[in-house]
Amino acid sequence: MKNKDGVQIIVVCIMGIILICLLLPLGNLNGIFEYKDEKNELKENDIGSGIFIKTNNIVLDNFDNDITISEGGEYNIKGTFNHSVFINANDIVILNLNGVNINSKVTSAIANRGKNDLIINLVSNSTNNLIDYGYSEYDGCIYSKGKLTIDGTGTLNINGNQKDGEGIATTDNDIIINGGKINISSNDDGINVGGNSGYITINGGEININALGDGIDSNGSFVMNGGKLFVLSGEKGKTTGIDTDDGIEINGGNVIAYGSSDYQKPLDSSLQNYIGFSVKNYIEEGSELAFSNNMGWEFKTTANQKFKTFIFSNPELVNGAYYLYVNGEQTEYSFNVGSNDM
Repeated sequence: MKNKDGVQIIVVCIMGIILICLLLPLGNLNGIFEYKDEKNELKENDIGSGIFIKTNNIVLDNFDNDITISEGGEYNIKGTFNHSVFINANDIVILNLNGVNINSKVTSAIANRGKNDLIINLVSNSTNNLIDYGYSEYDGCIYSKGKLTIDGTGTLNINGNQKDGEGIATTDNDIIINGGKINISSNDDGINVGGNSGYITINGGEININALGDGIDSNGSFVMNGGKLFVLSGEKGKTTGIDTDDGIEINGGNVIAYGSSDYQKPLDSSLQNYIGFSVKNYIEEGSELAFSNNMGWEFKTTANQKFKTFIFSNPELVNGAYYLYVNGEQTEYSFNVGSNDM
């Protein structure tokens, strides 16, 4: 009898545990969980059942010091913060920016210090502001040692105020922009891939750059596949709208890039027509520019800075001869678009 009673008790306990598990809301297993350890590190946490929480909420108003994300996963971030967000993880980290204001006084606003991929998603209808200051090895307002991807439909305003700092920067790794409205102001380059490899690719979104250095600077290549790109580069020194080591390829989208020197001709492999040129003397800020062909097509714009180099491309730029007009007067510059003889 004792043995039978013992078996019955065990069976009842097991059935009770199973019943409790079945009655637990699924949200407890798959919901959002926030965890901060004594070192101020945000981590994914284990609920004891072996199920890993994949999303963490970070409200920046709750933190008084730098935040370090040490585990891969997806993080929803909002709020105002006067320090930095550092990432030291061995797996992909996704940051969903949803109304974020980060003002770092000494280094990057967001710095991925590991080789893992960093994905920044700009949540729909959100406006996010990032500002950095100081001087550090993390020389971008957004910096990543790993591959950096920016996606989403929200707005991202970047102010790169570090000494010799970029707006967005990586070292030996790729930068890919798929979406969002991104406004960059920087003390040096707007978007920079340093080191010996890595490329910059724009597939979509609207990117506006106002840089004291090069607008876009890649030690690898730059590829424009879609979206809108508007670039103002520095008026002093050898700066240009787009500068690369391995070439510029324009396959789609809208591009306007002003520079002061060192015009780089896009590659012949580009799938979309472009106009690019360099002049001996500056064309002054505020000048009315017009490109027109013999078929009545015309594109007009106003020079937003004085410049010597210029790259323009959009899907409507058909083959043929084009002429540059400045303030209504035809210049000596003509372009045979479509033959790559420009």
